[in-house]
Amino acid sequence: MTVSTLISPLRPKMLLPGGPTLDPGVERYVLKGGGSMIFSLDEGDTVELALLEGGQPVEAMAFSPSGKPDLGALGLVARHEAKGVHAVLGRGTEDAERCRFGLFRRGIDIGRAKCARLFDTQAPAGESATFAVSRPVTALFAAPGTDMLVWEQTPPT
Repeated sequence: MTVSTLISPLRPKMLLPGGPTLDPGVERYVLKGGGSMIFSLDEGDTVELALLEGGQPVEAMAFSPSGKPDLGALGLVARHEAKGVHAVLGRGTEDAERCRFGLFRRGIDIGRAKCARLFDTQAPAGESATFAVSRPVTALFAAPGTDMLVWEQTPPT
């Protein structure tokens, strides 16, 4: 196997076939329609949500280390009941179980917490939202959707 190295005057970079394409410190995750994810975020982190296909609503919740709702740390306002989050977490999927365990492990009760709704079913592909984290929080993102029935052609995204 031959390894090629290319150095540019602006930014030295070693290119390896099959190597990572993201800059150091950048992580990328895919939130499927009907799925959920939970993250521990620190002050100074940036979160960008981008719709690859469009038409997918997203609900966001954030909690302080003490377990109290704190969407303000992401610059968002909690105005809506988290019906989509509860529906997604009530399913038996692997990511729902992972999120429920993450909430349990951190001692977070989302029962009465409200959420922020990002995007809607008419959002175009490529639309994005970026948030700067102002203080440490645990953030939960859910993309509510129903299972697709083949004869109805209703995908969750």
